[in-house]
Amino acid sequence: QCFERAMVADRSTATAVGDPYAECVMALAAKRLSEGDAGGAAAGIEAAMKFIPDNEEILVIAGRLAESKGDTAAAAGFYSRALSRRSPEAASPEAVAALRMELDARRNRRPGAERFQASAQRHPPDEIAAAKDFSTYESPRFVIYHRDARLAARCAAELERILSRLLAEMTADGAPPWMSKPAVFLHATKEEYMAATGQPAWTEGFSRYAASGLLTSASMHSWASSPRLTGSVLPHELTHLVFSGIMPNREKIPRAIHEGVAVFQETDDRRVRLLHLLRSKVGSGEYIPLRRLLGLPDYPSDPDMFYAEAYALTAYLIERKGMAAFLNACKRFSGEDAWREVAESAGFRDIESLERDLISRLTAGTAAK
Repeated sequence: QCFERAMVADRSTATAVGDPYAECVMALAAKRLSEGDAGGAAAGIEAAMKFIPDNEEILVIAGRLAESKGDTAAAAGFYSRALSRRSPEAASPEAVAALRMELDARRNRRPGAERFQASAQRHPPDEIAAAKDFSTYESPRFVIYHRDARLAARCAAELERILSRLLAEMTADGAPPWMSKPAVFLHATKEEYMAATGQPAWTEGFSRYAASGLLTSASMHSWASSPRLTGSVLPHELTHLVFSGIMPNREKIPRAIHEGVAVFQETDDRRVRLLHLLRSKVGSGEYIPLRRLLGLPDYPSDPDMFYAEAYALTAYLIERKGMAAFLNACKRFSGEDAWREVAESAGFRDIESLERDLISRLTAGTAAK
C-alpha cells in the first residue's frame, strides 16, 4: 500500500519502485494461492497492473492465472505484452504454450527468476523423465502425454468437458484448484501403466498431486486401451484432483468419502453395477459396517465392495442435503471420529442410525439412483 500511495501521488515514481512493488505483489499472490484463494491472487495481480502495466513478472503471473482458467485469449495477451509483441490472432493452446515456454526460458536465465515458478511447477520431474518417448498434446487446461494423437485429442476434449461440469458443481468461482495444468499420461499398455505408477492390477487409473493450499502439481495415469478410459477412469481421477484441491483438510477426510465422490461422477453403468453388487449383499449382512468403512486407511481385499459402499454412502449424503452442503460438511471434517462427523452432517445422532436408514433405502431400491 505504501508503494501504491507513492505512485498515486507521483506517477513518475513507478520506475523507481516498480520492481520492489512487483516483488511484494508476487509474494502476496503466492501466499493467497497457497491458501487456496485463486480469486484473491488474481484480484491482487489485476490491481497491480493498474500501477505497473508493463512489468514482466506481473504479466507472467497474470498469464499463468488466466491459462489455469482456460482463458487462452487473455493468457496470450499477457504473455505477448511481457514479450513486447502483438498478441497472436489465434490464441490456440499451442500458441499460448509457446509464448509461456519462451518467457520461462528467458526468465530462467535471470537470478531469482525461479522463485515464483518453483511454487507453480507443472508436474513431478520423475514423471516427465519417464515420459521422454511420449508425444504431448496441450488443451486449454491439460497436458496429455501420449502415443496416439487422436486418442489424446479425444481425451483432452472429454477432460475439458468434465472439468467444466465439476467446477460448476463444486466451486464458487469456477477456477481450477491447481496452479498449473495437470499432466495426463496415457500409457501404451496396462503393464506399462502398472510399472510407471506401482499400482496393483485391479486398478485402471491413478492420480497424484503435491499441495500447498492449492495443488502445486497434479497428474493422472491410465492406459490407451482401457475399456473404461473416457467414461469412468478420467472422470474418476479428475474428480479426485478437484475434490482434493478444494478441501483444505483433504488428508483428514475418510478414504471412503474421497472414493465415493469420485465414483459419483462416473458413468451410470458402473454406478448401477456397483449398486447391484451392494444390494445383493446387504440382505445377508455381507457388507462393511459404516463405522469400519469410514476408518479404513487403505483398500480392503474386495475393492468393488468398498467402492460400492463408498458410492452408496456419498450419494446418500449428497441427496439428503445437496452438493453444496455436503462439500461444506466435508471441509469441517477433523479426522477424529469420522463416523460421528458423517452422521451429524446427515442429521443423525450416530452412524448406526444413518446405516439403518441407508440399508433400508438400498433394500427398497430408493437409494442412490
